[in-house]
This record gives sequence, structure tokens and C-alpha cells, in this order.
Amino acid sequence: MTTNPTPPRGRPPTAPEAAPRPSRYLRIEEVAQRLGIGRSTAYRHIQAGRIPSIRIGGSVRVPERALDAWEAAATRQPTLR
Repeated sequence: MTTNPTPPRGRPPTAPEAAPRPSRYLRIEEVAQRLGIGRSTAYRHIQAGRIPSIRIGGSVRVPERALDAWEAAATRQPTLR
């Protein structure tokens, strides 16, 4: 018979770790739509290295997490005067 072990005294039980969100790879059209820019402009940003990307076979993809981080870094916060 299997019983659940109790945690050592003085230490609260730990919650199971949440599984990391699987990475999704966006097509250039999805990146352009999300940023509100044209497809050619998205390609130019990728070629210039401004938007992180990877190649999968002959296709260019942008990891969604990388785009999230890029957007966060590129977003300007309003300054209070």
C-alpha cells in the first residue's frame, strides 16, 4: 500500500511545478499581423536582426516567447514629468 509522504517538519509542502509553456513558432504573416506591419517590413526587421528568428528547413519562424520579450523590451514606458 502506497501512502503520501509527509513533508519534513518546518517545511511547507511544495506545489508541483507548472510545466513550461510549449514554444510556438510564428510565421512571418502572423508576426506582421501581430505587430500591425506589412509582411515585407517584418522580413526587413528579421533580416536586420531586430526581430529574433530561426530557420526551420527553408522557412523563417519567430519563436512566440522571443517576440513577446522583444515587444516588452521595445515598448516605451510613459515618463511622468
